[in-house]
Amino acid sequence: MLFRSDGTSKSIIFFKTPADVKGTSFLVWTDENDHDRQWLYLPALQRVRQISASGKGESFMGTEFTFFDMGSHDVDDYTYKLLKEEEVGGEACHVIEALPKKVEFYSKVVVWIRKGNFVPARADFFDVKGQFEKQAMFTNVKNIQGINTPTRIEMANKLNGRTTLIELSNIVYDSGLKDDLFTERYMTRGN
Repeated sequence: MLFRSDGTSKSIIFFKTPADVKGTSFLVWTDENDHDRQWLYLPALQRVRQISASGKGESFMGTEFTFFDMGSHDVDDYTYKLLKEEEVGGEACHVIEALPKKVEFYSKVVVWIRKGNFVPARADFFDVKGQFEKQAMFTNVKNIQGINTPTRIEMANKLNGRTTLIELSNIVYDSGLKDDLFTERYMTRGN
């Protein structure tokens, strides 16, 4: 991940497993207004696809995550309410309701934020009709270069019963990488 002094950030993910997605890559650029642009490289098609704003509600790689879930979000696009305090996995959390000012993909998200490090422990997502749709659990938090990072994210779809697990490894923040590594051309290398 590359953080820049102008408020922008860039990140790239290369998939190593499972075998059917090996070589796939996902690139995200976030601008100073917290709007993001996303690209997906599929080696089987040998092409890079930019994800449109309307396509962000689509399933990310056939998982229970959407492209919207995989992007960044501007905190000013929501209103917040502290609901209560509750434990998740033995850790004290603030339970916060986030209501989008403009409903696109979710009508609300309820997030359990750990009091000890302010990292999410759980998030419940409600579809545009207000139905409880998905639950994300953020575990195995590691301090990487001074940044508390959940390295295991599990998304359970409460409507269809399917679950997706993302395990992150080899995470590096702002290690002096050059801008040209965060490009469509670099995505096709399959690192």
